[in-house]
Amino acid sequence: MSAEELIQIFYSGGNERRVDLQIILDIQYMLESKLLFHSAHLLAKKEVYYSYIDKLRSGEIKVFDVDGGGIGHMALKCMSIELLEQITSSKCQIENEFAGYRPDIITSDRTVIVECGTVNPQKITAYLKNVSVQKLYIIPYPDEDAGDIYYHTFLPSSEFSEFIEFAEQANLDKLKKIQKKQA
Repeated sequence: MSAEELIQIFYSGGNERRVDLQIILDIQYMLESKLLFHSAHLLAKKEVYYSYIDKLRSGEIKVFDVDGGGIGHMALKCMSIELLEQITSSKCQIENEFAGYRPDIITSDRTVIVECGTVNPQKITAYLKNVSVQKLYIIPYPDEDAGDIYYHTFLPSSEFSEFIEFAEQANLDKLKKIQKKQA
């Protein structure tokens, strides 16, 4: 998967100018090294997204039920809940604290996380290094030119957590060496 494709997944909705290219390249490396696996799946036609926006605006869906973010973001959350209801028996929790972040949706058993819209790519390592998390779904904002909305599944390999812990320790060791040189 190219860096450009990853940027489109994580920085959808016109936020490409704030790209953290290093973490994108790190994710690309993890995919190429098979530490992380990716697949894309059709979620719905774009019209479904707009129907959720209409239902939120009209009050048919109460905003406080999916609160957090703009109306487009909340529409993606509604679609996420619908997706998870089809594939898991766990209840969905919205904006609950986990691994230093507030995932848009997390299952009550903490095995599946969904992030919608523009997503901080650092969340992928924060969430997936926790061995309880088996899947991370990312649902980007719909592309203006596309008629379909896709969700992206990221799965950690069995070595993923160990790799992330090693990389974090190596970075910490580098910082300590720099501090010693400056002292």
